Amino acid sequence: MRYGPGGWEGVQSEPLSSGTLMPVCSTDVFARAGGDVANLLADNRRIQSAASNEWRNWADAAGIDLAQVLPTFIMEEFTVAIAGALAGEGLALSPDVLVMDRIRRGEMVQFSPVTARTGYCYHIVHTTAALRRPVVPQVIAWRREEAGAASVAG
Repeated sequence: MRYGPGGWEGVQSEPLSSGTLMPVCSTDVFARAGGDVANLLADNRRIQSAASNEWRNWADAAGIDLAQVLPTFIMEEFTVAIAGALAGEGLALSPDVLVMDRIRRGEMVQFSPVTARTGYCYHIVHTTAALRRPVVPQVIAWRREEAGAASVAG
């Protein structure tokens, strides 16, 4: 598995997700804000976890000015950002494939229907030779099924 644009030299890569970042927070944070996006942004830090400022892209798409809200809190990995959001540390923009199960289980809330698109997503990455090992196609099929279940349920 690799996160990025795909097309890496010397390997085959197949996208597993759409490259969509979903705005999420814990159910407690959402409840404290009364489900209001303006309240969420005013009272909670935005957790940034991508190299580019994904929040700027999201705000542009949502028509929201971020100039007067709390500064971002940088966590370099999506999984760490999700853990921070679950702990009530702020709002995260996270890949759909990583948060859909948590949303379905009621652990997180997608607080806005507006999402951010990136040129990056999770990929299955392998060499052509690796496909000769029986376990590799089985793992690839399993990951496709899991990724498909996450995106279909969303």
